[in-house]
This record gives sequence, C-alpha cells and structure tokens, in this order.
Amino acid sequence: MAVSCEILIARTEDDVFKPGDLVTGTIKYYIDEPTKFEGISMNFLGNGNCWWTKTEGGAINVGNSETYVNQSICFYTGKSGEELSGTYEYPFQFLLPINIPSSYKDGNCVIAYKIIVTFVRTTRREQFEAEIPVQGYVTTSVQEPMLFGLQKKLFPVFTDSKIALRGELENVAVTPGENVNLTIKINNDSNNEIFVRTELIKCFTLMSNHGETSANIILVPNTTTGSNIEKNSEQSIKCAVPTFVNLFSIQNSNIVKGEYKVRVTIEMPFPYKDATVDVPVVIGKIIGGVIAPDPMKNEHCDEEK
Repeated sequence: MAVSCEILIARTEDDVFKPGDLVTGTIKYYIDEPTKFEGISMNFLGNGNCWWTKTEGGAINVGNSETYVNQSICFYTGKSGEELSGTYEYPFQFLLPINIPSSYKDGNCVIAYKIIVTFVRTTRREQFEAEIPVQGYVTTSVQEPMLFGLQKKLFPVFTDSKIALRGELENVAVTPGENVNLTIKINNDSNNEIFVRTELIKCFTLMSNHGETSANIILVPNTTTGSNIEKNSEQSIKCAVPTFVNLFSIQNSNIVKGEYKVRVTIEMPFPYKDATVDVPVVIGKIIGGVIAPDPMKNEHCDEEK
C-alpha cells in the first residue's frame, strides 16, 4: 500500500507571504489500494530553533526554540470498517499572524513555516510537508535623518590636531535592494592624509533559553565605498551603501536578533589607530508609522583618543 500526497499552495505576486496574509491551497492525495486510517490531519507550523557550542569552561551545547504559529485541522477521522482508496482533494486556508519573524536559515539558526500532512494507520505514520516562505514586517523607532559623529585626536599631549567627522544618514529603514544614503563632513585638522570608508555589516545575535548569547558580526561583501581626505582640509562626501534583495533584519523573535549597521571608519596612517562608528539601519518592509524617539536617541557619536 502506498500513499502519495501533493500540497499545492496558491502563489503570491512576489512568491513570499507577509504577516496577516491568508495562505490558501489544496491537498491532493492518492491511495493505491483500500486502506484503513485512524486519521488524516494537516498542521500549519511555524517555529524557530538556534544552537551553538559554548567553549568557556568546557564545550557545552546551548540553544533555544519557539513557536510562532501552530494551527491544526483533522479532516478525516477513522471510522470502523471504513477503507479509503483512490484520489482525494481537500482545500485549506490558514491566516498568518502579524508579529512573526521572517523565514531564515544558517548554520546555527532556522526559522521555518510549513504545512505538514500526516496519515496515521495502526502501525505506521507518514508525513508530507511543504515550506512557506515568509517575509516579516520590521519597525523602527528612530527618526530620519539620523545624525552621527566621530572624533580622532592626534597625540593631544603635544598638539591640538584632530579629525572631526559628522554624518547624516538619510534613510534609517530601507527596502531590501535599496541603497542607504548618507552625507559625511570631515574636518581633517592634521598633517596626515586619511581615508574614510563606509560599509554594511551584519550583526546577528543568537539567544539561548538560559540567557546566553552568541553574536556574529561580518562584513557584507561588495558594500564598501570610500574617499581620500587631504591633510589640513575640509570636505563633504555623499555615500550610497548598497543592500541586496536577500538581506533583511529579523525582529519579533526570542531566539535571534538580526541587525544591520553602516560602519564608517577613519583609516589612519601608522602609528595611529583607526576610528570607527557603527550606525544602525533596518532592512525590510516597514509596517506602521515611525515612533518619535526621545531627544538624542537618533544621534550616535564616538570619540577616540
């Protein structure tokens, strides 16, 4: 006896589902010979899992999991003496909750939404599943434009020379694939030529169920731009830091926090150290209005000596 099953999901215009969408489709299954079933059910399940190994004090495996949606329908309950055979169809619809994270997968974290169909017999259980790609909404409480600053003092014991950088981030929230636009003004009051570099960095933090965290910060390839700044000069530059359609912030999750930042670096000649400021941006589809922040909440300034 064999059971074959297809889970046919109605496509969306962009092939992804958004929170609040109705997921509709049809289950088609075929049973090749008369068979008794105790039940046939369908489960719409969205959950996340993360895991990693702590090395402090010996290797310890830690992790976390959570469920975002769990809806079940039992569309066949076994009847005494009844046997099923042939071809059957069952239409379905599920509603996606609003505050859920996007689908995501890497080597230490998975967030997935699936439809699972289960056939139960007395001695056997068979499952068929289909994954549903979900792109969650994101929010930001920061006003545009965002101001940031950076200051580098050069051997202040012997000289008052310094480098001051002031920047303005035009868009703190962008749709995947759009550029993050910023204007940077540099006052290079020193006898050194410097280089100002901008780039996008990915900052994803895993969170265990016991409070441990594991952060991973990487440079997003092909996002670096920069300009030379002459010594004893003032200059204003405009930068467009690219994002890509496969990049998105992750919110509404207790197992992973996915953030992106624009890193602005003043590259100094030897023996001086570079100076860096990271400015947060949100990548994704924004839902709702922007919440006015507290005073100075949208300003980021660092100073290095």
